Amino acid sequence: WLMLPSFWVMSLGQIWAGLLGMPPAHCRL
Repeated sequence: WLMLPSFWVMSLGQIWAGLLGMPPAHCRL
């Protein structure tokens, strides 16, 4: 995970936020 680019983390957070309808996961971390 640490090797993945920053945009990957942000993209995943936005995707989960859209699916779950909740704030981005990366914000919680």
